[in-house]
Amino acid sequence: MLGMAIGDAMGAHVEFRPRSFLEQDPVTDLMGGGTWGLKPGQWTDDTSMALCLAISLIVKQG
Repeated sequence: MLGMAIGDAMGAHVEFRPRSFLEQDPVTDLMGGGTWGLKPGQWTDDTSMALCLAISLIVKQG
């Protein structure tokens, strides 16, 4: 889960960008902005939904 959240936060500012953009300007650090105007290190709704699902599975024991 931690790796997912870190990967999501690192890639959030380039979500929906073409491969050519990433080849010219690879992700090497936590940055903000992008499609959603996020702060550096902020994850997207993808991580939020995964965390909600994980918490629900833990609370409901399965």
